[in-house]
Amino acid sequence: MEISDTQKIIADTTAKVSAISALPIPFLDVAAMTYFQYHMVKRLAEEHHLEVDNTRSMIISSLLSSLISKLVATGLENLASRTKLDKMLKDSLIRASISGFLTTIIGEAYELHFKNGGTLDDITLNSFAGYLESQFRSDRWSLSNLTDDFMKGIEEFTD
Repeated sequence: MEISDTQKIIADTTAKVSAISALPIPFLDVAAMTYFQYHMVKRLAEEHHLEVDNTRSMIISSLLSSLISKLVATGLENLASRTKLDKMLKDSLIRASISGFLTTIIGEAYELHFKNGGTLDDITLNSFAGYLESQFRSDRWSLSNLTDDFMKGIEEFTD
């Protein structure tokens, strides 16, 4: 199966965000995630021949998703530190996984929106909610698949 240009853009951005998020430098991850997600959405829009006029909304949505990712990762780090998970998982792995996962979701949601004729001006929270709902209905995000992917990630990280 050949990977499309848009899938490459999403994967490239996810890798960058995951790598930066693993660094233990406070707030560098939020700034970098905002920067990389902004450019990912811009590149996806350009792939669909959409004009990028209003960059303010793209920056705001990238910043919000970065902050949400930081909050989720911090919550999971706190949970892991109270369990035996902290011996198996390091904080950097949690941050990298959460940031990468959310970046992929954002990229795929924008990609689907653009593919269906949407623009930067008409994307809403409902667009993201619809994407998330379709993913949960599919087998892609089943507990079994997520667990398998998570364990493969741990194995790759520890090798």
